[in-house]
Amino acid sequence: MPESACAVTSGSRARPAGAAGPVGAEALRTTRAWSQEEWDASVDGLRSRGWLCDDDTPTFTPEGARRRADIEAVTDRLAAAPYLELGAEACSELCALARPWSRALAAELMPWALPRIDKAA
Repeated sequence: MPESACAVTSGSRARPAGAAGPVGAEALRTTRAWSQEEWDASVDGLRSRGWLCDDDTPTFTPEGARRRADIEAVTDRLAAAPYLELGAEACSELCALARPWSRALAAELMPWALPRIDKAA
């Protein structure tokens, strides 16, 4: 496992996701029930490592982007095992069965995710 994937806490991974993706940092913070103080400490920790720029809205440094890519690659690899075991046909069935449930949850808890969910349908 790359050093970057094992050297960060779950909180310090959450903030860069907000820095790099379509989901804003505030949405990530609140859906994970982080206090502003916890969030700010995570940002400060990532800045001290040189992973985030010192902007009002943190963005990745080149090193931070590389480290996040490492973390995402490990996460993707580890998360794929159950789906590989199911196979393509069963995965399609699982998606079809879960989509109404996930859409209902998203509508209530994460309305910003609905366009992505609807596009995948």
